[in-house]
Amino acid sequence: MRITIYAEPDVFENVLLFQEDYPNWSFLFKYHTDICLNISDEEYETLLKENNELILSYIAITGGREPLPLRDFFNEIYDLPEETIEEKPRDIFFLKLSKEDAADLSERIGVLVLSADDFNDKVLNLSFFKELEEGQVWENGASIGWHELFRLDAKPINSMVLVDEYIFENTQKVKGQIVHIGEENMIQLLDKTLPQIILVPFHFTLITKYESENEDELSAFATKIIIRIKALRKYEILCEIVFQKSELFHNRKLIINYANAACERGFCVFNPANMKEVRKINDFRLNQWFHALLESKGDLEFQSSFIRLKIVKKFSRDLVDGKYQGFVFGDCKTDKTLINRLVNSV
Repeated sequence: MRITIYAEPDVFENVLLFQEDYPNWSFLFKYHTDICLNISDEEYETLLKENNELILSYIAITGGREPLPLRDFFNEIYDLPEETIEEKPRDIFFLKLSKEDAADLSERIGVLVLSADDFNDKVLNLSFFKELEEGQVWENGASIGWHELFRLDAKPINSMVLVDEYIFENTQKVKGQIVHIGEENMIQLLDKTLPQIILVPFHFTLITKYESENEDELSAFATKIIIRIKALRKYEILCEIVFQKSELFHNRKLIINYANAACERGFCVFNPANMKEVRKINDFRLNQWFHALLESKGDLEFQSSFIRLKIVKKFSRDLVDGKYQGFVFGDCKTDKTLINRLVNSV
């Protein structure tokens, strides 16, 4: 249950030699990561033969876990960064790029890329929590509802998994039309969190419960929602909607590349007749991966998302094998397993 970090050798050296400057990174490097270095197998063997103090110290601290030399893979990264990095949505890359170029690449592909020559210890450490009162208004000029509540910048992001069993449970009449409260909330939430520009397809998966046993009816409903989601941006969005009846997904969670969010009473937060007004007492919590990293006594945020995604991945396979009841619609694989790169990264 570790993060994979791809790094230039000088990053490895600096983080471990100057731990007072990089307390978070050094903690991660030593205890929670698999480190892949831009060196050849021959160079690494030479370091071992020369009893390189830093390498031997790292192996001792990690209980025998060695850094992995991956020169050929780094060559692929530098030659074709988008194609090489996009399917590693939970990994972190320290590359020989300027700070500006690293940030640009990170935003274009939705994966965390940092400059090997210019990085600091304050990364993915933000957190936001808010108690939500019934009737409370979230508005700041043109920014309303989820646009205002979801205050942290979600980038980099190229994938999302939303688990909310009851997101389609309730409807409401709005201007003479019956609408699903959760559908309106989900569309606004996605409009807030989807990047404005990305050069790779965005992956979105929703897992929820269903009442209807009519597959055609569920398919039509899913198709309507998927059309609305794809219309939010000009780039390609691959959508999957899973209707299921297992008992695996009671907790409502939103998982993106490097952050987790949750609402105690689900994501149907705002009133569809007035999308800046909170419907009922609820709360909203959003934590980036390394929030409270050194203070945490339980699961870290990246461990929590790993556990949840493993459950989703196994469930997806078990559903296809007939161990659970349910339906999968949208851009899934032909065998109905999920394509979402977050799910398939664990």
